[in-house]
Amino acid sequence: MTLSMGPRPPRLLVVDDEQSILDLLRRRLEALGCEVTVLSGGSQVAVTVREKMPDLVLLDVMMPDVDGFTVCQALKQDPQVRDIPVVLMTARTEVDSRIKGLEMGAHDYVTKPFETAELLARVRAALRVKALQDELREANKLLERLATSDPLTDLPNRRTFDEQIFLAIERSRRTGQTVSVIMLDLDHFKQINDTHGHQVGDEALRQVAHILAGRRRVTDLVARYGFRVRELFVEHIFPYRIPEYVRYEYKRAWYFQAMPRPLFRWLETHLGWHLCVTAVAEAGHGSAAAR
Repeated sequence: MTLSMGPRPPRLLVVDDEQSILDLLRRRLEALGCEVTVLSGGSQVAVTVREKMPDLVLLDVMMPDVDGFTVCQALKQDPQVRDIPVVLMTARTEVDSRIKGLEMGAHDYVTKPFETAELLARVRAALRVKALQDELREANKLLERLATSDPLTDLPNRRTFDEQIFLAIERSRRTGQTVSVIMLDLDHFKQINDTHGHQVGDEALRQVAHILAGRRRVTDLVARYGFRVRELFVEHIFPYRIPEYVRYEYKRAWYFQAMPRPLFRWLETHLGWHLCVTAVAEAGHGSAAAR
């Protein structure tokens, strides 16, 4: 019976100061399809875990350089690796020792000398828990993306915009730096849907979103605010040249065959804009409109 973490083999880190135990566990785990890294002491565990990102750590408690309790505690305090389960291995049998390890965040505890079959069963159980945690984490990421982005354009949605513009204005009030907010609306957009169908209209929105988002700076936000409106906020810029830039990018998209011909022809003759640009600064507020 082999072990797996979805489409890939599990990655395990085994830490013990006894070479015979390292050799035994490496052979048994690799026979089950695992990728195994071994260490003979605790001083390099934290670095190795961050580098290898194993699915499970088998950790000896009694080691001459750094004891397993200290190593386990350090791993659980590191946000990058704290969700990796740790199974402690030790010859100490007292209950207080087990409680200490579990309170420091260990997933399980195995007493030496251990039965290999029992240890492997605990490894399987720990990997099942890790797989479920990974699935839950990915599901939460997907839910977060669905809650904060527009499904058609994949831009941040109005909820995200409202949150980010509030933070940007508060930051502007504190630092005195200008924040520009641009409302952009496509003119005569209904003609795309009426002439070429809604699929072409959707593609037009996606192309505009792709162009604007692809050319923004790291500190800027491009979001979809309504049915066909994009809203941007940018710092230190009062950008009246956005329509000319987007029109140029549309032409370049056609040259690279990134856009359907009917859509390109319509945009060449009908692409128009309404822009409302507002600048917010510490000293006051100003606004202007452009077309």
